[in-house]
Amino acid sequence: MNAIVIRNVASPSPREFGIAWETFFLVVSAIATFRANEYGPRRFGELARHASKFLSEASVSDEIVSLIESMAENDKEKISLGILYEEMQYISWKYQEVFEDLDIEVPEAISSMGGQFEDEEVGDASDPNVIKDVKNVVGSVKAILDKLPPWIRKAVDAILEALQLTRGVV
Repeated sequence: MNAIVIRNVASPSPREFGIAWETFFLVVSAIATFRANEYGPRRFGELARHASKFLSEASVSDEIVSLIESMAENDKEKISLGILYEEMQYISWKYQEVFEDLDIEVPEAISSMGGQFEDEEVGDASDPNVIKDVKNVVGSVKAILDKLPPWIRKAVDAILEALQLTRGVV
């Protein structure tokens, strides 16, 4: 009988986590923009980009950096942090084609992932399941969000609302 081999969960540095955080919300913004362009209302793509900008700035904020540092020092929280990090990277990689759909260059953080997720399924930004995928990761982010200032939580809520309002007729 073959034994199941479980790889260790990588514990990201605050900088690595910040890049994954920023990239994830950039992808969510791009998905919302694509869906708003396709199904409307177009304004919600713009609103998602505004929220993404705030979340990008938050990725290097003292609050997030110190939170990530403290989580990395706790054995149990370090595993949760590593799993969340991989979830954000995976969704960013999975939906990277949305940038091509929008005629935007794929962010370096995604293209540098190399073969990490190469054999995995590629997502379609027009598929209604994209909203479920994003909500799953945002649900994982909740534990971190609860420890952060309200303005960061509100920006996450805003970008998720913008995405959900772009459902259109699919």
